[in-house]
Amino acid sequence: MDKAQYALLISFACLVAWALVWLPCVLYLLVAWRRGSLGLFRAFGTDDIKRYYKLFRPTEDISGLSAEELKGEFVTSFARIYGRWRYVLPLLLLAFIGSIGLWGTAKTLESWQGVGFGPSRFPSIAVSAFLGAWTWVVYDQFTRLRNRDLTFHDVYGCVFRFLIALPFGFALSKWAPDNFGIPLAFLLGTFPTGTLFKIGRRLAVQQLKLGEDAAEASNELEKLQSVSRSSAERFMDEGINTIAEPAWSDPVDLTLRTNKDLTM
Repeated sequence: MDKAQYALLISFACLVAWALVWLPCVLYLLVAWRRGSLGLFRAFGTDDIKRYYKLFRPTEDISGLSAEELKGEFVTSFARIYGRWRYVLPLLLLAFIGSIGLWGTAKTLESWQGVGFGPSRFPSIAVSAFLGAWTWVVYDQFTRLRNRDLTFHDVYGCVFRFLIALPFGFALSKWAPDNFGIPLAFLLGTFPTGTLFKIGRRLAVQQLKLGEDAAEASNELEKLQSVSRSSAERFMDEGINTIAEPAWSDPVDLTLRTNKDLTM
């Protein structure tokens, strides 16, 4: 294989890696999102919608609407808040940031292998940290695609993860033993974002001698029967932290925000 073919192979591999950054989200929007949303709205009859408006939207006057108009208004009101159009901006940002990172990765790999056509290359830790974040982002999206749980907030979370990968990689690798900084930058990138911040806080507390890090409070929702830790954390992401809060929350809004099933 000559240099041109080797360079082409690297570019093709990075192109496939770039497609994997946004493809799971697109597949979710084309298949799982529509099925989940339509399934939710089909569960509501006219009487259910009237009862819903009476309990959770008492200020909205629906008395003059026919059954079809009421159903249309009900669906449209949530489409304005949680429609697929809300995915457009974070998906574009995700594709843009992914393209920059993988372009730099391709150029760096070409430089390392001596098959590039220019001196462009990124620092080794930067490439390692970015690829660690890429691993987490792709894995997280595939997991959420399989579970039909990929909100536009999660896509923003992937964008944020790419943005913080390099600062965390450079900062935390300074505490690594010799010759372990580059692999550490990658391995840190594969941790969930919450765990990454926890590691950073603990290191900062130790280095600044601020005392012991406070223990995390247990999630009250985990005390409920059939509520797992992952489900409790999913509700906590949406601001639901106590047992009483789900009982008084808008059930349709909370279902769309968490992608959990609505029990009628």
